[in-house]
Amino acid sequence: MPFPEPIVIRLRPESDIVTWWFKRDENAPSLYYRDCWVRGSVAWPEEADAKTGITEGCWLAGSVAIVPGEECVLRIYSERMFSIIDPLLDRDGALVNDGPTAWLRAQWERYGCATYYEHQEPHVVMRWHRMVRESRQIGPDLRFPLVEWKDFDEADAEIGEAQIRRRLEFRANGLVHSVMQGRGLGQLPDVVPPVWRALACLVVAAERMLRTVMNGRRSDEDGE
Repeated sequence: MPFPEPIVIRLRPESDIVTWWFKRDENAPSLYYRDCWVRGSVAWPEEADAKTGITEGCWLAGSVAIVPGEECVLRIYSERMFSIIDPLLDRDGALVNDGPTAWLRAQWERYGCATYYEHQEPHVVMRWHRMVRESRQIGPDLRFPLVEWKDFDEADAEIGEAQIRRRLEFRANGLVHSVMQGRGLGQLPDVVPPVWRALACLVVAAERMLRTVMNGRRSDEDGE
């Protein structure tokens, strides 16, 4: 089943939430809305592929609809591999690599996503942060909060828990779907694939947010 796509979004900076409006039915004019935690993640290019020699990273964008009384699910709406930031042209002006700038603008305009979690060595993120700051084609000011864990096994376990509890959904035949099918949980290679690293960042951040929300609900119930 395809994900419902918002037709209107409303930013709410005071609550760090984005309100998404959806069509209730294709043939009906009525709308309904969901208050959504909208975030993305990024795995910056770090290790060259052994076969191609290409160094690639991965962007993900997703959301969690916060609905009282319902199980909250992280949906991965959009995915993008990349190796540069700004588009690259050859000597004749032909496009060689379009980069992720148009994709990043689309995530902001379509979903209200401008925050991307990361977890990599400081020398890696600083280099790519500089390229993002220097780009004039991205649009919104992006934020890159660090999501922390003790080791990658901890992050890997969070992905497994989210799957078991059915709190993670992704598009069929996409990047996340492919890496999920490509290997079993707990069987990490020496070099973590960028899609998996980006997924770990987003899942860990979402799971921690959901635990905070659930603890807040329990506190409210206890106070009644």
